Amino acid sequence: MDELRRRWGANVATRRRALHLTQRQLATACGVTQQSISSIERGEQGPSDRLKVQLAQCLEVSGSSLFPLELGAMTGATPS
Repeated sequence: MDELRRRWGANVATRRRALHLTQRQLATACGVTQQSISSIERGEQGPSDRLKVQLAQCLEVSGSSLFPLELGAMTGATPS
């Protein structure tokens, strides 16, 4: 699960940067703290199902591309 959380975090960070958003901007849009986004991006914390949906909406991608269930999925979510 740790590797999966790291992969998800990398996807969130990559997509956030592609949209030129700061962690704080993304956090505000999703209704969480900047510390939560930072923790998710570092793979220390997995987002709740509700937050997964919010992150996908805010980052304008599908949830399955941002949070793939398999470890072999490529890092770097792209719009669907």
